[in-house]
Amino acid sequence: MPLMPATKVCSLWITSSIATDLNDLRRVHQLLVSSLNKIQQHDSQTSKIFSTTSATMERLAVLKAWADMYAVSVGELGKSTGATSLLELVTPELSTLNVLWMAALKEYAVIFVPLQQQTVDEVPFGVREASWSSILYSCSLYYSKVLLEERVDSEIKTDVQFLVGVAMSSLNDPKILMNIEQTLCCLRCLSSLLRQKSSMEIVTNTKNMLVEITIVQLRVILSVSDSQAEELIMDVLNSCVSAESQNAAASSDAGQSEFCQFGIILDRVVGKHVIMNYSDAI
Repeated sequence: MPLMPATKVCSLWITSSIATDLNDLRRVHQLLVSSLNKIQQHDSQTSKIFSTTSATMERLAVLKAWADMYAVSVGELGKSTGATSLLELVTPELSTLNVLWMAALKEYAVIFVPLQQQTVDEVPFGVREASWSSILYSCSLYYSKVLLEERVDSEIKTDVQFLVGVAMSSLNDPKILMNIEQTLCCLRCLSSLLRQKSSMEIVTNTKNMLVEITIVQLRVILSVSDSQAEELIMDVLNSCVSAESQNAAASSDAGQSEFCQFGIILDRVVGKHVIMNYSDAI
């Protein structure tokens, strides 16, 4: 079987959460390892991630398959009795995968802004498919783990800010909001990163970022009717409110006034489902 269809089959099988036999997992793992080695060997021959070449499509399929396998292995997209064994198989490849994932996302970001002015039919196939969003989510899971285990240096801070930026920019694009899977991946990215105290500190170092995140959630909840999306939005907002309330407690009166404005915006988003008593927080 050709590489791209084979890796897509592997991805679908893994994310279906029916993988329970360790031997089956190992066979799929071996196929994906050989596929990963193949695309690394062709790195010097392929200068662009997103193009119409078959090699590019194969590369995206392999990276997405690994991204899906990693997401399932940490139990975020579905529960599987083989999740622990799966994580053990994925972990040795994570450092290599993260480099390839981030390279794909950075090239996606380079061409993303011009594509916002194009119609769906004009967007290159490699960007229209959901590969980039699965990769984005898996990168956020990887950095959530890194932030818990390693000292946060400038490179990690830059990467976290980049991931949040890609998710935010994507959620601002109406064409992406028409694709619920891509929308959910972006929301999962924000949710997983903003749960971490260290990553939230990185985000809050950017002025007004929490308010901007909240406004984006407002746009999404008004544009997308999906229960999973609503739950993720509430999770993101919970994290934002918690961080902003801590900032307000340590700030001046001016800062508390900003928190009042933040609460008003958030109240518009959650409606009857207000998750915090702003009067107590203020």
